[in-house]
This record gives sequence, C-alpha cells and structure tokens, in this order.
Amino acid sequence: MKEIKLYYAAKYSDEIKELEISLFDNLFFDDFKQMLKQCDDRKTIYLITFKKQSEFDTGLEQIRVTHCNYEIIDLLGNLFDWKGYDIFLQEYESFEEAYKVALSMREPSELCYSVTSE
Repeated sequence: MKEIKLYYAAKYSDEIKELEISLFDNLFFDDFKQMLKQCDDRKTIYLITFKKQSEFDTGLEQIRVTHCNYEIIDLLGNLFDWKGYDIFLQEYESFEEAYKVALSMREPSELCYSVTSE
C-alpha cells in the first residue's frame, strides 16, 4: 500500500495525475519538487490541500493558495511528514479562480461565511 497519494492538476490541462508514493520513493518525490522549482514563472497560482487518509471523513486539514512555487516546495517538505495523507495540488491562472475553489472546499464548515446579526 502506498503511504501518500498526490493528485496534480496542471494549468491548461484537463487531466488530473494521481501519483501513489511510498516512503521508499523519496527520489521520485524530490524529482517532483525539482520540477516545481523549474516552474517559477510567478504567473501560476497554486492551490494545495492536505487530507488525512481515514475511513472517517475528517475534512481537509489544510488549504493554501499562493503564487510562490517555493512555498509549495517548503510545504511538501520531507516525504515522511505527509505519511497517511492525500495531497491535492492544482494550478490556476488567477487568485480569483483558486480562491473560488478553496472557498467551495470549506463550504461544509460553519465558519465558511460571516454571519451578520440584524
């Protein structure tokens, strides 16, 4: 069984790549981070989410939106940090698109929208 699943949706592509990574695939993981380093065009917005693999749906652990590929690389950090997680990395053309998706991911939460009292 693979310990980490990484789902990657590149900008301008309708394909979502599903990469299953075992803790012994550290070289592959490093290659993926190296590929991200080469994409430093500051014209790509990244949305990354982490979800604990569990039979119980515990929701998303973390959602981050950034235009800095090095922030994504830092978040990915060491492969062992994400054992037992699904990682979803998506690329967008604008912050507006990325935040719209991020907001929809949080809609099940009662904290998603402000409640105004009248």
